[in-house]
Amino acid sequence: MNRIERLSEREKYAMELYSQSYKPTQIARMMDVSAGTVKTYLDRVQNKLHLTSRAELIAYWWRRERW
Repeated sequence: MNRIERLSEREKYAMELYSQSYKPTQIARMMDVSAGTVKTYLDRVQNKLHLTSRAELIAYWWRRERW
């Protein structure tokens, strides 16, 4: 199982939107959840991928699309 497969569908969706420069509050409205929930999704993605920052998270997400 690769790292991306460990993510839930909600985590992947939140991450996809975040990688497109949407803010957590905007993502929250789109997903019908609170901004805190979106931040939790992003934290979980970051932890599951063993990354240390949001910048590293975005870079990883963009790179994985090219593979």
